[in-house]
Amino acid sequence: MVSMPDVAAIRFGYGLSPGVVPPPGAASLMRQLADAEPVPEALAGMRSPERILAFIREVQGQKDNPEAQMAARLKLTAARTEEQHTYVTAVVESPSPFFERLVAFWTNHFTVSAKVPLAGWVGPYQVEAIRPHVKGSFADMLVATSLHPIMMYYLNQVTSIGPNSRAGRRTGRGYNENLAREILELHSLGVEGGYNQNDVVQLALVLSGWTVARDTGLARFAIAAAEPGPKTVLGKTYSGPEASPEDAETALRDIARHPATARFVATKLARHFVADDPPEQTVAALEKAFIEHDGALMPVYEALVGLEEAWTAFGSKVKSPFDLVISTLRALDPDPAKLADPVPDGPRDNPWTVAGMRSMLQPLWMASQPDGWPDTNAQWLNGLMLTTRLNWLLYAAHQLGRNRDPVTFAKETLGSSASDEMLRVIATAPTREQGIFLALASPAFNRR
Repeated sequence: MVSMPDVAAIRFGYGLSPGVVPPPGAASLMRQLADAEPVPEALAGMRSPERILAFIREVQGQKDNPEAQMAARLKLTAARTEEQHTYVTAVVESPSPFFERLVAFWTNHFTVSAKVPLAGWVGPYQVEAIRPHVKGSFADMLVATSLHPIMMYYLNQVTSIGPNSRAGRRTGRGYNENLAREILELHSLGVEGGYNQNDVVQLALVLSGWTVARDTGLARFAIAAAEPGPKTVLGKTYSGPEASPEDAETALRDIARHPATARFVATKLARHFVADDPPEQTVAALEKAFIEHDGALMPVYEALVGLEEAWTAFGSKVKSPFDLVISTLRALDPDPAKLADPVPDGPRDNPWTVAGMRSMLQPLWMASQPDGWPDTNAQWLNGLMLTTRLNWLLYAAHQLGRNRDPVTFAKETLGSSASDEMLRVIATAPTREQGIFLALASPAFNRR
């Protein structure tokens, strides 16, 4: 039977690590979360306006010079890659893995992706819109993400104009409903949350006028592009004859408090931490905490770690490639220099971090769809995924597992989840590297 401290470290964090005492239980997890620094010093320098302006000026400013434009793109790609390595290192070294798990969960929930060039600064977006609100309220996070410059670029909000606004009448352009649709479908109520197409259109009109200032890279409200007159979303009416920048925030906060939002968020949290198909009582407990505390997230997390089913059925969830890389590096505890960007001024990625995730088909911050990466075992258990996973673990074992005793490593890394039979198999491995690989490739290490 897996001990409670080991479940705490593996299911709610990034696994066991040599020399790190795992949390004894739920109360210690909540203390760890309460003490977590939302923005570690290593990430504090990431800011989106400077990156947006750099892209606009260095890439779009070279439209007539293809070679210069390509050079600018490579420079910005290298800068983004450096931020990815900085982030991975910060997570590997974090004293608050439960907090970092929640950061990753919410970053995926409110997905933006580097597949859209101007939305590629996911690190700064996470620092500005996700991390400050992980221990706060869902409403604050919904407002911060929805009106963040990176999200507005990602979902084409910068092209959205109220058709009856001054700019709309002058240009003949209209609204773009992408952001409004994803807010309702993916970020709050969910696809079965009771909204309809008219709610999408009306929310898009409420959001019209919100854009990104080209001279600062900051979000701004352009009254000339905002749809005038009242708009009704989910039965509530916003604004009068003139549009107001407050309308969007008011509407978003009302959406955050909608009962369907509580249900949708509770289901996603339960699926992430407990099981692909979480028990109804699990979802109901989280939903109840969300509603009773008006969307405050700490009581929801406390309800999560207080559930009996959150500590049983160990192994019900498979680690994603991101989680696998982080937990492997925390287990192997390599020299921090090995986690750095190997070519700071070039496009090459570190095989232990960014390149490793890409090889396992989960490139960091590059989800292919606005709904983010799937949070179910089937996504990571097909034949191709298993092959790439084992190849990377074999590489990691050979490169970072030298001069380690495999049995000691297995005991430190797998804890009480390591069976006696597994330890005997590891002890008989022909080489140390192969023994390390057997520990890393075991179901006990790949599941939580």
